[in-house]
Amino acid sequence: MADKIAEGIQSGGNKYATPKYDVNYRHTGAERGLDGEDAQRYIDQAPDILVCQIKIWDPDKQGIQPAPAKEQCKMVLHEVENITVNSSYKNVISTASVVIPKGSIIKKVITVCSVDQNTGAQDPGVASDLKNNSPEPKVSKDVSSDSNQADGKELFDPDNVNDFGLVLTTATEKGRPVDPTMFTTGDRIEIRCGYTQDPDVAENIDKYENHKCLNLVFSGFITGISPTQPIELRCEDLAYIFKTISCENIQSKGNRTVADFFEAGGKYNWLEGTGIELHPDVKASNINVGAVNVNQHITVADVLYEWSKSGLLCFMRPVVDGDGAVTYKLCIGRSYISSIPEGGSKDDPPKYPEDSITYKVDDAGIPIIYSDWDVAEDQLSIMNVDKKFVVIDAVGWKIENGKNSFCKVSVRVDPEWRPSDGPKKYQFVNEKEFTSVRKGKRKKDGKRSVVNEIHSLKAYSRYPYTSKKWGVTMDELKKEAIAYYENFNPSGVSGKLTLFGGRDIKTSSIIAFVDLREPARQGFYIVEEVNTKFGVNGYRQEVTLPYRVKLFDNFKIVK
Repeated sequence: MADKIAEGIQSGGNKYATPKYDVNYRHTGAERGLDGEDAQRYIDQAPDILVCQIKIWDPDKQGIQPAPAKEQCKMVLHEVENITVNSSYKNVISTASVVIPKGSIIKKVITVCSVDQNTGAQDPGVASDLKNNSPEPKVSKDVSSDSNQADGKELFDPDNVNDFGLVLTTATEKGRPVDPTMFTTGDRIEIRCGYTQDPDVAENIDKYENHKCLNLVFSGFITGISPTQPIELRCEDLAYIFKTISCENIQSKGNRTVADFFEAGGKYNWLEGTGIELHPDVKASNINVGAVNVNQHITVADVLYEWSKSGLLCFMRPVVDGDGAVTYKLCIGRSYISSIPEGGSKDDPPKYPEDSITYKVDDAGIPIIYSDWDVAEDQLSIMNVDKKFVVIDAVGWKIENGKNSFCKVSVRVDPEWRPSDGPKKYQFVNEKEFTSVRKGKRKKDGKRSVVNEIHSLKAYSRYPYTSKKWGVTMDELKKEAIAYYENFNPSGVSGKLTLFGGRDIKTSSIIAFVDLREPARQGFYIVEEVNTKFGVNGYRQEVTLPYRVKLFDNFKIVK
């Protein structure tokens, strides 16, 4: 895989690469009748213009997802002061904030409906016979925000229509300055941001439906509205729905899987009626969650948060269908590194289990980030890590008296161990078992049984591991942690990269980072967190890269 990626990087053949003339997100001179050196000169000199599109609609009328056409939305904004989006696979719910500048004018949508004179049935839109036999209605056809400029068009006058049927309009305002009463908590919101080098596109972005220069950066619900100017909209992604769903009483005696709770047709089917489906990769992985005991006082979000604490990560992931429509699906799985890899050698990279939350991508699907082109600020650091000073923090769930019980232990190499000392190589510290002791039968240490003394481990590099076995014993957890330590190879490269907008990087994806000046930093990285900022200070994506998962094999610099 790495060899093919390296070839794609060298030749520019990878469709996700970002050369200066990438038509996927750059306006080309050819569109203006230029070619050769003139086209390249136009590309190099043309400025990048920020554009955005924010759709807001009523989910009760238009559904949860996918987003409706802009004509069916309550409003569509194209001018904002700032947009901030925080997304991470470690958080069940991602958040966003939209700040709308003071003085913006919102042009209302005026929906015209024809009503049959005999039956009274309504037909959305102006009927063709109305259009042919009556004066053309004058309505505001576009939904947009236009700073400090009101819409002066004449509104539709129903008195001018021939009286062979009624015509109803849903609004009669020309437009007014934006105020908090125009927004409603619980409304759906979708945010797209991007660049364009075509001034015609930038000036008329409100006439396009999801222009190709726009990347989807957030989809969720409006959960908060500031009462003052400028107006700030606080938003949460589609996982917000899970906070509104209460669990039924479940006292399972045997083990349960994720599919039992979230797959359509499953035993409990918690996603029924939400408009959200379980991600297909999760369906195939058949993840065991052990015995589950919940009641009606617990929400589905509470369950997902508890699973996340135990290493079973839960978050929303976008999926693009064949028609280009984007829907978000619930993804549940383990961290890319929080499993024992199967196989793996110098020439054959390790294969990680199917329950990893990492995107399942082929070679061409890995975005390539160039340090000298895509990166606005570089905070990626190299730190040589001695494996003797690595600690594996292992956690697992055991079953005690038919109930789940949490246990954890930290594994490190004995600092004084030598190969001649024999098999006693590892030390087990901070060993804890949390028991569910009934009232009146408490142990000396209460509900927590501490096996050995506490160590701070501040001088060590610590990495998490979560057992895949539900009902694991402490001895089994120790053996798994040792096996994971033996296969673990700390890269010593981690940090953050601030990228120019437009790359459309998602949390949990794998990226290929190319740095010809510092080849030691090159390789494949997992994206833990993406913080997107768009507004008056530009368009940036800050990505957190906790681990380098693999080096480029046989990568050579092509001169």
